[in-house]
Amino acid sequence: EKIPSVFLNRVRDIENLLREYKREGGGNIKVQKIDPQPDTEEEYNAQLAGIARTQFSDRSEAYYGIAVSCLDQTQALPAIAGISDEQFEYHLTRAISQVYNPKKKKIGLMSALPMTGNPMARQQASIFYQQLEQDYEVEMIEVTASKIADDVDLLVVVHPAGITEEGQYAIDQFIMSGKNAVLMVDPFSIEAASQQPQFPGQPPMGGVDPSSNLESLFNSWGLAYNATEAIADIRYRAPEFGDNPVALKLNADAINTDDVVSEDLTSLLFVLTGGFTEKKLADGLEMEVLAETSESNQYVEPRSAMENPDKVRADFKASGTKKMLALRLSGKFKSAFPDGAPKGGDDDDDEDADEKKEDKPAEGHLKEAATASAVYPTVYLFADTDFLSPQFALDRRMRSALANHNLPFALNVVEQASGDRALISIRSRASSERPFTKINEIEDAAQAEIVDRMNQLNSRISEIGQQTMTLKQGEDGNLTLVMTDEDRGRYEKLKKEEQDARREIRDLRIQAKREVTSQLNAIKWRNILGMPFVIVVIGGVVSLLRKVKTGAK
Repeated sequence: EKIPSVFLNRVRDIENLLREYKREGGGNIKVQKIDPQPDTEEEYNAQLAGIARTQFSDRSEAYYGIAVSCLDQTQALPAIAGISDEQFEYHLTRAISQVYNPKKKKIGLMSALPMTGNPMARQQASIFYQQLEQDYEVEMIEVTASKIADDVDLLVVVHPAGITEEGQYAIDQFIMSGKNAVLMVDPFSIEAASQQPQFPGQPPMGGVDPSSNLESLFNSWGLAYNATEAIADIRYRAPEFGDNPVALKLNADAINTDDVVSEDLTSLLFVLTGGFTEKKLADGLEMEVLAETSESNQYVEPRSAMENPDKVRADFKASGTKKMLALRLSGKFKSAFPDGAPKGGDDDDDEDADEKKEDKPAEGHLKEAATASAVYPTVYLFADTDFLSPQFALDRRMRSALANHNLPFALNVVEQASGDRALISIRSRASSERPFTKINEIEDAAQAEIVDRMNQLNSRISEIGQQTMTLKQGEDGNLTLVMTDEDRGRYEKLKKEEQDARREIRDLRIQAKREVTSQLNAIKWRNILGMPFVIVVIGGVVSLLRKVKTGAK
């Protein structure tokens, strides 16, 4: 009775869910409802479990949380009000899993970005790092590391900008040891670029390089990756980013819904992402695409594409070839460094020693992936890292809610790669969106009919602007207040031509908009009128079948 009425419906939903857990638990799950009173043992136990009094909007207070216990392990959901409905079942199931299997696996996290935050700069840890810490023991690894510790169960690499050949060798040998890895690179990390120092009038310099690559590994596996250009995709452009084609809003058509890590995903957002293409997959490897672009894509320069999306759309030429945004490699990996660890510059000038190193790799070097119970290692690859950012993964109005399936996708992959598959299907139950790709296709077709003429007119307007500026300048290059009659006549003629060009551009846009509206109205009316027709046909077929059966009797 202490809980405001606005929360009562949710309380009833939670109680119904708990009854389902109890029923499915077959006697192994007990549910106990407690109303802690002040200065009682129940209140002490609630506080000990991490559940504090919740103050509601009407200033009333009550204990509004859940504690899950098994033997000496306890996990709490202390702030149910802050957990979205879509994610509550996941958080509850994870709490049960954590108390039942208390030993956490160890993840090695390698990144050039400040994943753990910076308390001195009041910078919080990344949301991805916070999520990993809840379920795993996380150890940060420098991109300059030459070896990954043996006790690391899974390696996760996020934007390894500036990584050396020694660092790539460390990743290579970790995979050769038979362990799984998740590797995320980016041609232009918005997070890294935002942290680069910049002086007025100068390009950004210093800080973490926005571009990252694992070139030696990708080449060894038979993959091509463009580390300097981002992908623009006309079909999957995101409306909330002004229809800029470098912001890709992917629906189920672009996602592999037959794979366990992505089967429940319906919406992903990738901004200034890179892409993988297959050159010739290395022998012994198998590849599964998890997310990809449409065929209407092309590579663009990242900074200029963000600053001038209109030019990207105007100059767009589809490549006709899909690019892979996320994929999985599995099988018998072979080392990208068959001759052993890369040499570190001038450490050894002795020619005889060099010859020995060339003839015989260092002891402990692995040329092929080891197997555990005949299972080869698996490597997940992503061509973007900003999709983990709160800016693109969380709801802008309610920061605790998911805006799409970006984070579930990454965490599903981590859970799959670490061997924990139980929570994947539950985690993906977030609000789903279906971008109107058919509308995009209609708009693209209308735009394609006028794009050449629009480019000609815009080019002419630019030329007119230069010519009129020249006429308004004197011989010394400064603006003049007096023109000759001849110059004034030319000036007025150019301005009229500019007005005509702008009027034609406006008319072309209106014409394209009318064509789009006409086609959309046709689709709408087909749907409105078609449904009654379908119902009538079905009713007629059912009536006919009944008459046939009656006649047969």
